Amino acid sequence: MKKLFFSLVTVFTVMTFGFSVEENQVNDTVVSSAKTVTISGFDYEFKNDKDPLTLEILETGKLKLVWETVSSSDKVVAFKYKTLDEQEWQVISADISANEVVIEDVLENVIFEVMYGTGISANDITYDQKIHHINSLSGSIFKSNQAKGKEEGANITWGIEGDLLENIKRYYPNASFVIKYNTKIGEKQNKADATKAPWKYEKDISINKVAKKIKDLSGGESYVYKLGLVVEGKTIWADKGKFEAERTWGIFKLLVLIGSLGMFIFGMKIMSEGLQQAAGARLRNMLGSITSNRFKGVLTGFGITSIVQSSSVTTVMTVSFVNAGLMTLRQSA
Repeated sequence: MKKLFFSLVTVFTVMTFGFSVEENQVNDTVVSSAKTVTISGFDYEFKNDKDPLTLEILETGKLKLVWETVSSSDKVVAFKYKTLDEQEWQVISADISANEVVIEDVLENVIFEVMYGTGISANDITYDQKIHHINSLSGSIFKSNQAKGKEEGANITWGIEGDLLENIKRYYPNASFVIKYNTKIGEKQNKADATKAPWKYEKDISINKVAKKIKDLSGGESYVYKLGLVVEGKTIWADKGKFEAERTWGIFKLLVLIGSLGMFIFGMKIMSEGLQQAAGARLRNMLGSITSNRFKGVLTGFGITSIVQSSSVTTVMTVSFVNAGLMTLRQSA
């Protein structure tokens, strides 16, 4: 009886120990398969392709992924990526020492999900399970980008397609707009010497905004501007635009108006005196005959206006003839 009891205890002990060893082996396997990959200095850049003949910017381009170091002794680093709408992943790989890999023919203004991993070869990759987001945003993301000059200011408006804007808000909550502007002369000076006529900036414009007013500009000055979207520290600039700030109705404009009116009156006086000296009886008789009645006067005015293509010139000539005494007020009517 004792031998039977001893045998049962021995069998139970062996089975318990064996089960414990098997469980530890399974746990060890799970831990080893859960691999964490850290890539330091990871960054990306999208650049549109150009037509080789026309140099026109295309809607596709190259998306370059770069890194500095990888926390792994493996030889290959791989990236699997897909758009937000796709189900299947695509994979691209390179030697870790290459420090960059390029994805060709990428459509602009798309956000991608990316996972990266490492392995001893391209066919044996273990991926980190964290999903990162990269994009191919370009300057064409802005729609209806335009500016209108105001009194010593401007109003700049823009738009982004609704679905794309919502995705930017979701995956890049800290995104914002920025506007930089300069005078046309200042732009040329700054291009020649970066220390002269620096660009002015309107920063941290809410991603929910579609317009921005710029104030305190020089009236009557021509300006250039660029609208940008700031995402993860990168700024995507739209094409350069331009506008002209209007002058306000101040003392300067009033003096310009008075001076212009004075010059006009002075010019009328000089022209009248010249007509009085140059005009003879023949010119006086000719003007009298073509304006002898109102019907002839209307036809004459219509004909002269058609020839010179300016009713203002016809009016000034009529006033000058009356002022010089070559026509009567009734004939001019």
